[in-house]
Amino acid sequence: EVCCVGFEPLEIYHNYQRDHSFPGIIHEYALWSDNKLLSLIRPEDASARSASVCRPYDAPDVERPRSVAWAATVKGRTLDSLSDEFGPFTNVALWLDIEFAELAALQGAKELLNSGSIKLINLETYAHLNLPAIVNLLCTQYGFKLRKVWNIGTDARRDAQDYIFTRD
Repeated sequence: EVCCVGFEPLEIYHNYQRDHSFPGIIHEYALWSDNKLLSLIRPEDASARSASVCRPYDAPDVERPRSVAWAATVKGRTLDSLSDEFGPFTNVALWLDIEFAELAALQGAKELLNSGSIKLINLETYAHLNLPAIVNLLCTQYGFKLRKVWNIGTDARRDAQDYIFTRD
């Protein structure tokens, strides 16, 4: 049996669930390292397909982009707390495309990662930002192996790639 659970903190994207046949429920949370309020910020120069950049709600203003198109306060949740609420999760394939919050979300999955419940992780991230810390976390601390990398398209402002980690 497959259970598909999605998380999207902005209500405007929930119309997609109503208008398409998403095989599950989308919950209004942002994934993070702990359960706290977060600020989602969309820089004015973000591409039309870009989502918001997630940061802690109480982070210093120096982390804000110079020009902000809009910002919203949302609830942050950990993957561990969601497993307690919706799980228990077993044999999990985790797909993360959460605009710079991948490391924070994985840091909030200590119990799941320790339990061996997560078998495969696909994430999109930027190689020059938090990939070394993600590789250290997943491979060194939890025994995952980096199996596949592919470029999803680059231009002068975007060097995101998808990475697949598995645990044998």
